Amino acid sequence: MKYVLVLVLAFSFTSCCSQKETTEAATSDNQKVIATESFTKIKMGQLTPFGDTMLKLKQVTNDSRCPEGTQCIWAGEVSVIVGMYDKGKFVKDINITFSPKDVTKNKPYLLFETEDSKYFATGMTPYPKEGSKIEPKEYAMEISIKPNA
Repeated sequence: MKYVLVLVLAFSFTSCCSQKETTEAATSDNQKVIATESFTKIKMGQLTPFGDTMLKLKQVTNDSRCPEGTQCIWAGEVSVIVGMYDKGKFVKDINITFSPKDVTKNKPYLLFETEDSKYFATGMTPYPKEGSKIEPKEYAMEISIKPNA
């Protein structure tokens, strides 16, 4: 019995950590309906499935972000190539640039949409630090999954 309780608690903890409450509405039966936004990361070189669609962070083509611990005139940006696959077949490469200063480039990038959700690229990790180099395998792209209203 203790093992079942531990498994239930562990599952509850992991599922609540990957979701963020975004909206709340009441139905005609006075029941609360909560829409959630979930987040995940796509690691460099790994195919990550989202139903029939798969994404792969292929390459960081430019990372000129101002490292933490330094002062820069320009904040910089990071550009990546993401491969999109449908049912295992290559569809296209997507070029995305994340820039903290350029408002048009700083908006979440809509990667694709399904009947139920929208999938957005929202940023890159890790952020550069003074005196250290980011290895290509360390990069990951942050993804936000928002349910359609």
